[in-house]
Amino acid sequence: MLFRSPGEVAVAVEEFGRVLLPSPYLSSAVAALALAGAAAECPDVAQRYLPGLADGSVTGALVLDADVTAAGAKRSGGTAGSATVTGAARNVVDGAAASLLLVRAGDDLLAVRAADAAVEPLGTLDQTRRQAAVRFDGAPALPAGPAARAVAMHRVLLAAECAAAAEHCLGVTAAYLMTRRQFGRPIGSFQALKHRAADLKVAVASAGATARAAVWTAASDPAALAALAPLAALHCARTFVQVAGEMIQ
Repeated sequence: MLFRSPGEVAVAVEEFGRVLLPSPYLSSAVAALALAGAAAECPDVAQRYLPGLADGSVTGALVLDADVTAAGAKRSGGTAGSATVTGAARNVVDGAAASLLLVRAGDDLLAVRAADAAVEPLGTLDQTRRQAAVRFDGAPALPAGPAARAVAMHRVLLAAECAAAAEHCLGVTAAYLMTRRQFGRPIGSFQALKHRAADLKVAVASAGATARAAVWTAASDPAALAALAPLAALHCARTFVQVAGEMIQ
């Protein structure tokens, strides 16, 4: 089930991030938010795919880093027209599970049925995020609004997911420090480990605040996302990597 606003979606993404749920929810949620935001300018694609994204019968994937060209009219008398997409993309997250592909072609986003593309699942080390290689050979496409909206929302939700996952890692680490004993006492009583845990707590709190600011901005001031979204995604992802590494150590 998909929700109506970035804030509601972020709540679900955070909970999935805490357990690294291997689900295409984030990709589908971004696709739904992108199509909902473009409904006024591209009503055809919104009417065709939004109901399925809402009830789960359609799974979306984002093809945001692809070498593709688009041909055909995008507007005709103010109405969205059809186009075709040709090219290829690798490492499309959730691509093998998707029935709808949102493809970035320049500044525009185009909706392509996965059935009209050649999708090849890829073997990956991380089994929580399946990937695929996708090829387009004149695949029919419908305009789906500006690509910047989808890119920004993808970064915002990734930030929320990473911040929640980092918080979970910190919780696991703190529990271990209190239960693991060495030299007759819990290792969390050692000053060096206290300092490391405190540094992680500060980093996790910073990532959480950053992610919440990005989600709030997405709901209240979308125009500011161009600057904030990439910073939030970078900061929260780095924090997740840092805390996960410390958890292992």
